[in-house]
Amino acid sequence: MGTQTGDRNHRGRRAFGLIEVIISTVIVGTMLVAALEAVALAKIGMQVVQRQSTGTYLAEDLMSEILQRDYADAEYGLGSFGRSEAEAATGDRSLFDDVDDYNGWLANPPQAKDGSELAEFAEWKRSVSVQWVSLLSGAGEEGEGQDAGDGGPSQPRPSNGETGVKMIVVTVRYHAAVVAELTALRTCGADLTGLASHSRGKSTLVLDDLAVDAVAFGERTIGNFNGGQ
Repeated sequence: MGTQTGDRNHRGRRAFGLIEVIISTVIVGTMLVAALEAVALAKIGMQVVQRQSTGTYLAEDLMSEILQRDYADAEYGLGSFGRSEAEAATGDRSLFDDVDDYNGWLANPPQAKDGSELAEFAEWKRSVSVQWVSLLSGAGEEGEGQDAGDGGPSQPRPSNGETGVKMIVVTVRYHAAVVAELTALRTCGADLTGLASHSRGKSTLVLDDLAVDAVAFGERTIGNFNGGQ
C-alpha cells in the first residue's frame, strides 16, 4: 500500500513539473518573439532616420549649388527661361549658369555637376523644378491677395510670366518614396516692398520647412539658403 501511494505521488510531481516546463517554455518563447520584434522595429527606425539624413544632405547639396547661380541668363536677360542648346547638349550641369537651367533636372542616381554618378547613392533620385511665382499681396487670382500688415507674406503663386521671383524645389526620392523636399526663392531685385513692409528689413520665410533669411530684398537674392532651420 505504501509503495503504491509513493508511486502515485512521484508521478504527480513529475506531471506537475512537466506542466511548469511547458508554461515556462511558452513564456520564454513569447518574450523572445517580443524582443526580436523590438529589435526589428529599432532597426527599421534607424534606417528611416539614416535615409532622412541622407535625403536631406542630397537636397541641401543640390540646392546650395543652385542658389549660387544667377537669377537669369546673362545673355538673354529677364523673361528668358530654360536651358540653351549648348547647356542642354552636355547632359550634365557643367554649363548651368542661372537657376532656371535646373528646371526639369532629373538624375537617378544623383550626379555631380560634371555628370559623374554618385555611386554610393545608387538607389536615390534627385529632381528639380523652377517656376516664376508672385509674392506681392494683391497679385495673382482674385481673392488670393494678402494685406501687407496681416502678419505674414503672401504664399508664392505660380505665374506664366516674369515676376522677378523664382521658386526652386529640390525633391529627393529613395526608390519611389519622397524622403526630402526643399524650397527656396531667388529674386532679380524686383520691388518686394509688399513683402518687406511687415518684415522691417529682416524676416524668415518658411516654405516647406526650408528657412530663408529675407535680408536683401533689393539685391539679386532674397536670402541665403539655410537648411534645417
